Amino acid sequence: MEDKFSSSLVPDEEKPPDVAVEPPAEESSSTSKAGDGETFDCQTLTVQNVSKLPTKKTPNSSRKSSVWSRLSFAEGARDIDSIVSDQLRTFEVYPQGKRPGLTNFTKTSHYTIFTFLPLGLFEQFHQVSNLYFLLNCIIAFIPDVSPITPVSALIPLLFVLTVALFKIGYEDWKRHQADARDNAAMVTVLENGKWIKIKSQDVQVGDVMKVRRGDSVKADVIVLSSDDSDGIVYIETSQLDGESNVKPKKSCTETSNITNESQFEALKDEMRCAVDPPNDKLYRWEGVLFFRGETCALSLKNSIWRGSSIRKTEWAYVCAIYVGHETKQGMNLKKRTTRKMSLMLIKLNIVLAFIFIFKNVLIVFLAGLSVDWADRHDNHWYLRHFIDLYSNA
Repeated sequence: MEDKFSSSLVPDEEKPPDVAVEPPAEESSSTSKAGDGETFDCQTLTVQNVSKLPTKKTPNSSRKSSVWSRLSFAEGARDIDSIVSDQLRTFEVYPQGKRPGLTNFTKTSHYTIFTFLPLGLFEQFHQVSNLYFLLNCIIAFIPDVSPITPVSALIPLLFVLTVALFKIGYEDWKRHQADARDNAAMVTVLENGKWIKIKSQDVQVGDVMKVRRGDSVKADVIVLSSDDSDGIVYIETSQLDGESNVKPKKSCTETSNITNESQFEALKDEMRCAVDPPNDKLYRWEGVLFFRGETCALSLKNSIWRGSSIRKTEWAYVCAIYVGHETKQGMNLKKRTTRKMSLMLIKLNIVLAFIFIFKNVLIVFLAGLSVDWADRHDNHWYLRHFIDLYSNA
């Protein structure tokens, strides 16, 4: 007999039918088409061939791996290790003391004092215009080749590079300042039964935090309870998706009655959580909370991502599930594989590359013609004087 508890959690599209499908009474025909020319006898249609019937695909049913498809519920099972598969990340809610592992330190800057100059120059010479003038400057330093002095080619190039490096250096300095402010922001964390202030960079997975109206959430969290009797928290996600409308989030029913730190103390070692591995999907997440033998399904309605702001809620208790670069915000700040360029700059690079290639091909072609012409007209006495003059110049 199937477990009553597990059958109530598995989505309808994942539950196998346990009865034979009977034809409607008003149907006069005993057969129905299932697509691709295949027919089924409705009078003998059983569980074994129900899976052959065409089904409407939904976004949820197309997911290959959800939390519930990875959970194996046993009869009366209460141990999380016997329920959760290895593909989920599990942790204890409200652990005691510091734990080894990832911290909430974030970094959005691109350079350091030692890497700024080499990486900055490397990026600048990815622009064809700077590379073009660099090659012209190199040619200007070759004696008897360039008609201009090297200084006249070097000064414009140095001026352009200096202005560009100053610009990207100033922008990265502002990023360093923003990172320092963000990592040093104070958050309220429950530790040993007391609310204490710590830096945002010291928050770890499993920490219980208290957020208030107007606060910016410094980690990916799940809602445990709030000042609302139903555990509802209102947030704004304009820094994540640009939407300024207020969105409601809700706690699990099992934890919505937690209103003070003494209740958390009484729940030591009785709350654990299993969540999806870190990913950059803002609208795809699932988890499960184990609370005093009860199992609470978690979804997007229970989660708040880093960068969100608390609105219309006096206070809320939340638990950190992802920190640092494993947050949704951190996962979306991917490392730059290529330098961003505007459409105008891309077109300018193409034009300059064409001009550079065409000019050099033309120079090589005309130089070859000049050598061939000089060899064929070497015996003309009236040209000898000019050939020797320019050859020795």
